[in-house]
Amino acid sequence: MAKILLFRVAPDLSTKLVADLSRAGYDVVTSESADVRTVIQHQPDLILLQTDVRTLDCCGLLTLLKGNDAT
Repeated sequence: MAKILLFRVAPDLSTKLVADLSRAGYDVVTSESADVRTVIQHQPDLILLQTDVRTLDCCGLLTLLKGNDAT
């Protein structure tokens, strides 16, 4: 079963996504802290990260993930 990690997704959207994706057969994990340690801990197949396009705060995490041999 594929695992999906939801990072910092708004609570109302997170509830819907978890229900819909679980019903579709995915293992869904949610986390408020978007960091490399959480990715390593859960070993997801896919990460969905809600971010603010004005700050692009996801770019730092993506850079860390790409630079880490474990991810």
